[in-house]
Amino acid sequence: MKKYSLRLIWSRWFSNAADIPDSIRITIPMVMSLGLFYFFGFTAAGISGLITAWLLGVQGRDLPYLKRLQILSLSTIFTAGSTYLAYSVYDNIWLSSLTLCSIAIVYGLMSNQRPHIRLFGYNFGFTYIMSIHFASADNPFLIILFANLFAALSVMFTSLML
Repeated sequence: MKKYSLRLIWSRWFSNAADIPDSIRITIPMVMSLGLFYFFGFTAAGISGLITAWLLGVQGRDLPYLKRLQILSLSTIFTAGSTYLAYSVYDNIWLSSLTLCSIAIVYGLMSNQRPHIRLFGYNFGFTYIMSIHFASADNPFLIILFANLFAALSVMFTSLML
């Protein structure tokens, strides 16, 4: 009797190509994030979710499902980390500036890496800048974090299940 690994079963179940066009696969999480958080009165969180869905959605293009799952999972962690970092250093202008400069240097060093590795740095930096802006406008940390995580999980769902 053969033993099947989870990876083998997963790769047989899903094909290596996206089933729906990128425009629909990315637009659905963007609209869902904006609509949900706007409905509850958190306009900034809805915009944050929309931007996060777009950033992560373009990262999962034209990849096999397992690779897409790995990249989107890492991007979700980086998105949550950059949101947390932005809110935690916001009160100290020097630490905030130093962190932003460090992100820019790391992104510059990634310029000769594979496109998905470059996008990790770009997404981290863009989410950091966006979160600093929302922190300066006195938006609650947890709401912005939930919007970003909701958008990231929605992108993962539409990228892997639809």
